[in-house]
Amino acid sequence: TGLERTVEEMSSDSSSFKELAPRLIAIYASVVDAESAIYCSTPITTGRRYVDWLLRHGLDFSSIDDAPLPLRADHMRYVVEHNVRHAAEVSGRIRSAHRRAVIDPAAIPHIEGWRQDDWLSFWEDVIDRFAQSLVFVDGWEYSLGCTHEYAYALSRNKPCFDERLTDLRVGRGIDLIGAACETMTQLGGNAAKLRRNLQTVMGLVPLEKFELFRDD
Repeated sequence: TGLERTVEEMSSDSSSFKELAPRLIAIYASVVDAESAIYCSTPITTGRRYVDWLLRHGLDFSSIDDAPLPLRADHMRYVVEHNVRHAAEVSGRIRSAHRRAVIDPAAIPHIEGWRQDDWLSFWEDVIDRFAQSLVFVDGWEYSLGCTHEYAYALSRNKPCFDERLTDLRVGRGIDLIGAACETMTQLGGNAAKLRRNLQTVMGLVPLEKFELFRDD
């Protein structure tokens, strides 16, 4: 797409987060009004499909960056490309149904030199500035990035929905992330970082309202 080519050209010139992030924000601001868009949070390198891929290969839950090159290529085909296509399908469906700007993070290509913390900070800024509400694509509860965005959206009082546009209230979100943590642990994986995001979400709920939210 035109946006992808623009990002690739900009990143080839300078991939510094501090230099490139404001330029990308300016591109969004040129076409999206403040707090008017639907932000489509989607797993890209992880999600439930990643768990299935690990099981198929008999792998543990170590970082994909540490895997041999042939496995990384297979991960790209089986996990990343599928997730990106599915995110595009969901985003397109929402655009057609609601005639609203939909921000699909999966449409942004990899930027050499950006760390996960850089991406999290960048998408927080995008959510703050442009998102009226967020849609979470299936499998989001297995993703560190998506669960971080869920917690962040709740902290900013942004409405959250699943990809079928069913209300994703905090009690339901807690149950989904908790179940994902249990699945990963049962399969021998390390769910520590995901549990930290779960604790962040739980920390947003006042104690006196916690049981009420869980019953929603």
